Amino acid sequence: MWLLGVGLLAPSTRETLGLRWTDRDQRKLVRLGAAIRHAWPLVPRRLGYMPRAKAAFRREGWPARRYRGVDGHIV
Repeated sequence: MWLLGVGLLAPSTRETLGLRWTDRDQRKLVRLGAAIRHAWPLVPRRLGYMPRAKAAFRREGWPARRYRGVDGHIV
């Protein structure tokens, strides 16, 4: 959680807060992001979204399967 919480902050914010961020931390964050991108399509949709998001999908008539969004990412 620390890696994501600190890593996703803007560098200037990390500096302001006095948080240490090394090149090694950055490499770990990049590897974690790659692992999540590769694993995400394997997660069943019912497990991959919060209940409010699933309710919104149903309300808007979105398909039950995953699809590739306009930016190319699978949602």
